[in-house]
Amino acid sequence: MMKLSDVFGAASSICFGTSSHLGEQFRSRVLSVMEACKKRGLSGLNVISDVVSSVIRKQSYPDVFNLINT
Repeated sequence: MMKLSDVFGAASSICFGTSSHLGEQFRSRVLSVMEACKKRGLSGLNVISDVVSSVIRKQSYPDVFNLINT
């Protein structure tokens, strides 16, 4: 008998186009950031863009969630 977790795992790999461990980690982290942004009323696209831009410019990570000032 197939478990629900087996079905969900297979479905998520197909839906998000990943079958590798690294791909699964990336998907999980992006979805986690998007959920955190949603809870804080922030644009997930802007937050991810800010982080990627900082990495490309070899700068420190931006405080996108204002955690340093709290």
